[in-house]
Amino acid sequence: MLVRGDTDCAFIIGADPGATMPQPAIDHLAKVPTIVLDPHVTHTSRLARVHITTAPAGISAPGTAYRMDEIPLPLRPALKSPYPSDEEVVRRIKETLRKKPDWMGERPQMLHSQI
Repeated sequence: MLVRGDTDCAFIIGADPGATMPQPAIDHLAKVPTIVLDPHVTHTSRLARVHITTAPAGISAPGTAYRMDEIPLPLRPALKSPYPSDEEVVRRIKETLRKKPDWMGERPQMLHSQI
């Protein structure tokens, strides 16, 4: 979708597609409004309009790692972090969007069920 230019924005959580995607996708990502949640500065966060530093999952925030055989391993935080988890940031964004008045009339169903 990014290579074809089919996206009008991006919300990237804990990934760095800007380091590995084809150049046309990276060029498009640099043109659209992008929000990145990541504990580190990355290629993608440098392209983003907004980078929110979050606690690293499995180190300072709970998370799940998957073994090569797809067995999930729950991770408990070992260290405290001054930063919120990805989940907390997404929850805050969702709560803020719910409080905003609808700017398009009736709110699309996606905002109610998928955020």
